[in-house]
Amino acid sequence: MSNPWLTVFLVVCSLAVIVVTVVLVRMANQLVRSGAELERLARSLSEGLLPRAERVLDQAQAELVELRAATEAARKVTQATSRAAETVSEITLTTRDAIAPILGAVREIGDAMKHVTAVTAGFKTALSVLRRPR
Repeated sequence: MSNPWLTVFLVVCSLAVIVVTVVLVRMANQLVRSGAELERLARSLSEGLLPRAERVLDQAQAELVELRAATEAARKVTQATSRAAETVSEITLTTRDAIAPILGAVREIGDAMKHVTAVTAGFKTALSVLRRPR
């Protein structure tokens, strides 16, 4: 080796290759550990979380079926109530129409009774005047 700079350059390059190799080996080991951790996490998810999520989804689906049934029942009750309200309204109108003439007759009888009461009061007053000693 004739040139000392060449020797220094080769030594520096050799050290750089060694440092890069150490860094790459450490990175490879870290990647292997990360891969193992990812596999463990995936296994944990598939064994623990996914079955629980499936159970929750099944329960939610069952509750949705119950909710649909309750909604349908409420709709039927609402329709029946609406029909009942319409029937009551019709009965009220029919009753009002039927009672109107009766109320008119009762009013006329009431007016006649007032006249009879007034005439009776008049007779009583006249009799009391006639009965008084003079």
